[in-house]
Amino acid sequence: MAAENEYQVVARRYRPQKFSELVGQEHIARALSNAIQNNRIGHAYLFTGARGVGKTSTARIFAKSLNCIHGPTSDPCGQCEICEAITAGEDLDVIEIDGASNRGIDQVRTIIQNVNVRPSRARFKIYIIDEVHMLTDEAFNALLKTLEEPPEHVKFIFCTTEVNKIPITILSRCQRFDFAGISIPEIARRLQLIVDSEGLNAEPEAINLLARRANGSMRDGQSLLEQLLAFTSGTITLQDVHQLLGTAKDEVLVEILRAVSRNEPAVILRTLDVMFQQGTDPGQLLEQLFGCLRDLMAILAGCGSESFLFLPPDLEEEAREMAGKMGLDVILAAMQVADHTLTRMKVSTQSRLLVEMAFIRICSLQSLVSLADVVTHVQSSDSLKHEPAGMISSSEPEQKPQIVPPPGVRRSFVEESADAPIKKKDLSEAPAQVSPNAQNPPAASAPSVPPVSKPVSELPDGPMDSTETDLPTDAFSVYHSEPAGGGGSPRSGAQPDVQTVWNRFLSALEKFPHEHEATISTLRDLKDLQLSPDGGTVTVVYPSRCAFDLHQFQRNPQDVTRLEQMLGLKVKLTVEESGGETSGAPNGGMGLRQKYESPLLSAAEKLFGATIQRVEKRKKP
Repeated sequence: MAAENEYQVVARRYRPQKFSELVGQEHIARALSNAIQNNRIGHAYLFTGARGVGKTSTARIFAKSLNCIHGPTSDPCGQCEICEAITAGEDLDVIEIDGASNRGIDQVRTIIQNVNVRPSRARFKIYIIDEVHMLTDEAFNALLKTLEEPPEHVKFIFCTTEVNKIPITILSRCQRFDFAGISIPEIARRLQLIVDSEGLNAEPEAINLLARRANGSMRDGQSLLEQLLAFTSGTITLQDVHQLLGTAKDEVLVEILRAVSRNEPAVILRTLDVMFQQGTDPGQLLEQLFGCLRDLMAILAGCGSESFLFLPPDLEEEAREMAGKMGLDVILAAMQVADHTLTRMKVSTQSRLLVEMAFIRICSLQSLVSLADVVTHVQSSDSLKHEPAGMISSSEPEQKPQIVPPPGVRRSFVEESADAPIKKKDLSEAPAQVSPNAQNPPAASAPSVPPVSKPVSELPDGPMDSTETDLPTDAFSVYHSEPAGGGGSPRSGAQPDVQTVWNRFLSALEKFPHEHEATISTLRDLKDLQLSPDGGTVTVVYPSRCAFDLHQFQRNPQDVTRLEQMLGLKVKLTVEESGGETSGAPNGGMGLRQKYESPLLSAAEKLFGATIQRVEKRKKP
């Protein structure tokens, strides 16, 4: 008597008993019914799908259809002793096995030994193995032969939620049926039928919310309804559902979405604070907002309110306006933020802080710059910065870069030469020829020292200032004046491209990684820099003391190639000859040191406002 009065939960009391009662799996019901009617019954079946979609219920209905006294039939009577025993799970010829607790090879061996025993009273001996993916590899291997060629009176029905864990050898021996998730309207209709059968009332909004929270699982929806039936004894209202599940009202969700579209994080935080104080679960709230963002995405994809899963259909116009303000990229990025936050909440105790941080981050998405725009801007900047000299239009004069090295970097040879004191040095016996332009300098730009038409050889030969020191061995000056005067301003008229190449060379070195800092520092200590007459090759000559670091740099061809790409020239790095004199420029050209070897020549140019055309060395006695 106690067993007759035992309470059964809703999911068991309202379990489908016929193929016609299956919800959302009509395609499978039709396939199995036709197989029975056409006498095309297989020996092994595999039912796979999410939880609560009817796999085990379908297996029991199929077993009743095969063993019913009026069968095999696609419409079992459900009244005979065999049908009632199968429904109660007590039939001796229909064996239900839990694969999670009977997963070893010993249990499978027991099945193999018993398959040869004929059924006690039914037509077939049917094995229903639930969660079959939990069997071990050894158990699957032991089952292979029996599963492929079982006795005629044996049928296997496997049920699983993770079909990917089943060996392919088992899959190839079974007829596979994939159970789809059940739609929200179908779950809602089934739940309403159960409420009516229980003699209760429920608001349609409450039933729809339960159906949405079921996530395609009929059993989950029935379990939630079971809780509500115990929670209230009268009409099931939407407020009851929110209180029981810890979810937020639609008005709150819409208010948060409005604040997101208007970029109002303070409003969001205040709204969240009120909801959390009322007992709203942070995880449930974030899942609801995740679904609302999905509805906004559907709006921008061209769908209407009929595709809404979380937002009320009457808010289509406002949802379209909010989606337009946010944009598709922002909505997709916000959904990614929400998804990552939901994953992190599973392993964190600070659910509220994670939810608040997620929505502050979502609000900042609209102010972020697109990565594609950043890449385009950088590419355009680099193309202008590294444009080769040959690509510059001849109609516009080339802008000479200034030599201003960054802080902490060794100064270039131009700055060292300009600041170094001049030491007296004998010039050649033959006087240097002075440009005729120095005879008549313009009055408006005349230097403070009047230009004098005097040979360079007649410069004073007296002692210089006692503070004078020698120039660095690897430094030389490129200072000279304009042909028509100009106060000794620096120019590069004699060899204009050399100065430009040197500045580009310095800039290129600064872009190498910091781990090459020692080598790159050495590459600034050049002895001479020469440019070929065709302007396509630059030769950099270093003192012999730099040979080791130079060879280290040349051992990495990719570094040399990178340097050439940044300069737009062919680069040749070499060391001075053993005699201490650098070789001449290629093809008879003239390098900077050869042209301005003596610091006194630069001083003479500055003093006389002249351009030196030729320098001859005095022969040592």
